Amino acid sequence: MKSRFTIWLLGFLLVTIPNLIAAENGILHLPKIVEAGSAFSIPTAGEGKAVLYIAGPTQVLRRNVQLGQPIHFAPGELCNAGHYVAVLKGKSVNAQSEFDVVAAHQPAAAARPGARARRPSADRRNPGQPPRQRT
Repeated sequence: MKSRFTIWLLGFLLVTIPNLIAAENGILHLPKIVEAGSAFSIPTAGEGKAVLYIAGPTQVLRRNVQLGQPIHFAPGELCNAGHYVAVLKGKSVNAQSEFDVVAAHQPAAAARPGARARRPSADRRNPGQPPRQRT
């Protein structure tokens, strides 16, 4: 009975330790902060295929990836600000990391897309003529 437990424990450690070492060696190099709506990439290390899951406040992304190649995200793929968790799963890797997506910085003119410049009503009625005087 004791030898069976020892064999099981040894097998468990042989399977678990490489995954822990891979996670500690930084197979998944995430930026700590990403601006919402911007393009970014995540470099990876290692060999083989894996699946990257990114879960955030209102969205979940799944990507099949080749380890050792960067993972590219187009502008607008992560569009909501909040705290995100990335999990990389594969035969030889099991890594997890976290990052934050912050709100995009917009110029003041673009902050209100429906707003427009308004002229006084007298100018709209009679363009080119001075506004009327009220008496």
